[in-house]
Amino acid sequence: DEARAELEALVGNEDAVKTITSDAGWIIGQELYKFPETAAVAQTLLEKAMTRDNGMNQFQYTPGPMLIKAHVAAGRREEARKLLVKSMQNARTDGYQADYDAYQRTENSLNGARLFQELEFAVDAVKVYQRLLNNEADLKLAGKFQNNEDYYVSQAKAGLSKAIESLDSKQAVEAVDQLLAVQSVDDREENSAKEHSLLDLLVRVPSSLPAVNSGSDKATLDSISSG
Repeated sequence: DEARAELEALVGNEDAVKTITSDAGWIIGQELYKFPETAAVAQTLLEKAMTRDNGMNQFQYTPGPMLIKAHVAAGRREEARKLLVKSMQNARTDGYQADYDAYQRTENSLNGARLFQELEFAVDAVKVYQRLLNNEADLKLAGKFQNNEDYYVSQAKAGLSKAIESLDSKQAVEAVDQLLAVQSVDDREENSAKEHSLLDLLVRVPSSLPAVNSGSDKATLDSISSG
């Protein structure tokens, strides 16, 4: 208890935390997270580490995946989801050569989609795979880095099929909720692509799912589809 109190005091000291590099915060947080008593302190360190540039362009080589899983374990699912969405949006490349940049973009997206699915955010996984397959030329360019143009096309198609198969009734309703959230935003032009993607997802969801075929959820879906 005394050691934990000292750790909490250290993490709460902004001046002290500023001296901790991203890699150090990541390593220490990773070790502290192994023990339930220091899991909260570990999350704070991982959060601080995520605000620093560790020089890595691929999300899987940052504290992000561990922090996201920690959030989910702590019941902070929506926070975890938003962090992963934001991290994927902010992904960057080295700018060395076209095929390598495409490779980095694709690897980031595929790893993000797999993490979404692992954490049962199948709707988000489907959307990532759809975006990838909507730009097949970029996937083929990335494939050149693997000496196989169709490598990432196959990966994305397989991932999409698996993600769709894993959708359950709860996640189908989540897709409806996300579509309604998009509709509530004033800037319709900016969100038209999001609406199209979600509608495309909804028509792919098996019609046998009970929550989509009963009560208010079916009425909402019918209204959206006809509108």
